[in-house]
Amino acid sequence: MSVEIFTDGACRGNPGPGGWAALLRKGTTEKMISGAEEISTNNQMELMAAIQGLEQLKKASASDPDHGLTVRAAGDYPVD
Repeated sequence: MSVEIFTDGACRGNPGPGGWAALLRKGTTEKMISGAEEISTNNQMELMAAIQGLEQLKKASASDPDHGLTVRAAGDYPVD
């Protein structure tokens, strides 16, 4: 079964306090993860959302290695 990861990250100021989030979806099951940094950049938070989403998938792949993957980012930077 295919897995979708939806990501976004932002910061106030650049650099400044930032946050990221990722939603992982497999069928009807969803998992939300998020985090923050006191000092970061917008690009760092965008990338962190994608990296952490992929890390979660990597942990789950041990039990289900045969799945498709789609990553959808709010901005172009993480997927270009």
